[in-house]
Amino acid sequence: MAWAFLVEPDAYLIFIWLPLVALPGGLAVLLAGFMTISFRYWYAGPARLIVFSVAFMFAEWFRSSLFGIGGLPWNLPGMIWSPGEAVSQSAAIWGIYGLSALTVVAMASPAMLADARARGTTGSRAVPIIVAAIVFGAIWGWGARRIGEIPDTPLTGPMVRLVEAGVPQAEKHKPEVAEKIVLRFIALSGPDTAKAPPIVIWPEGALPYLLFEWPEALDVVTRAVGNRRLIIGLPRRENVGTDDEKVYNSLAVLSGDSAFRGPLDIYDKHMLVPFGEFMPFAGVLKSIGLKTLQDLAPGGFEPGPPPSTVNVVGIPPFGPLICYEAIFPGLSPHGADRPEWLVN
Repeated sequence: MAWAFLVEPDAYLIFIWLPLVALPGGLAVLLAGFMTISFRYWYAGPARLIVFSVAFMFAEWFRSSLFGIGGLPWNLPGMIWSPGEAVSQSAAIWGIYGLSALTVVAMASPAMLADARARGTTGSRAVPIIVAAIVFGAIWGWGARRIGEIPDTPLTGPMVRLVEAGVPQAEKHKPEVAEKIVLRFIALSGPDTAKAPPIVIWPEGALPYLLFEWPEALDVVTRAVGNRRLIIGLPRRENVGTDDEKVYNSLAVLSGDSAFRGPLDIYDKHMLVPFGEFMPFAGVLKSIGLKTLQDLAPGGFEPGPPPSTVNVVGIPPFGPLICYEAIFPGLSPHGADRPEWLVN
C-alpha cells in the first residue's frame, strides 16, 4: 500500500506516514484493545488458551470486516498452511476463520509449559499441546485423503494466454506512450490463429485509459482479438458529463466485434482499495489536502455489486475478482452460482 504513495512522490510522499505508521498503529491498538478485554476473563488453567484465542480471532475478524475501510483480511493465522496441501483442505469445512482459530489455539498451547503459575504438574500442562497435535494430525490425515481422492484426469479445458507488458507504473499514464502500450499488448497476445489459445487475459490497469471512450484503440484491440475472447481490466465511466457521473474499475470480456456491439460482459469491482480507489474518512483527509492516489476518478471509484459468475460464449463460466478482492473469504461466487474457474 505504501508503494502507491511513491508513484508521484512530489504530490504524495508527505502522506506516506499513513500506511507506514497510522495504519499499522491503528491495527496494533485494535489488537491490544481486544487483548485487554480478554484479561478480565483470564484463567490459570488451559481455559486461558480459549480466552486468548477468542479475543485474538475477534480482533482478526474486526480487522477483516469492519475496520471502516471495507476490511483488510491480510495474513490471517490460517494462511500459514500452504494452500492446496493437506491441512489447508480443512478450510472447505469451517473456512479460513475456523482454520485460523484452531491454528491460534495450537500455536499458543506451548505457553502452558512456560507458566509455572499454572496449576498442575508439567505433564498436565502439556495436555493442550498433545490435544493440538492430535487434532492437527487428524486434520492432516483427512486433508491428505481428500487430495488423494482427486481423480487423475487429463486437462481438457481451453488454453489461456496471460499477457504482461511490463510497462513501468510511472510511464503508463503518459499520453505520448498510450498508443505504444496498446500495440505492445496486442503484439504479446499473438495472432488469432487456429492454434492460438482461445482466451487472452490482460491484467488490471493494463491500459489505464478509458478504452470505451477511445474508439480508434478499441477498434484496433477488438480486430486483433478476432475469434478469441479477451478478458481485460480497465476503467470505465457512466453518465459522463452529468452530476451523476460514475467511474468504475472494471473487468470486461471483449470479442472481435465488441467495438460496435459492446462488451460481452462487464464486472465492476466491489471491494475498493482505500486511498487508491476511494478515500476512507474522506471529510477529514480531504481537509488536510489528501485525495485518492489516481487521477481517473479524483472523487473515488464507484463500487459495483458483489461478484457473480460470468457466463459468455467461448469461455467456461468464471468468477471475476480484481486486485485484492482475492483475499476476502467468501467473496468469490459460490453455491448454485459456483464458477468453473477464477480470474483475478
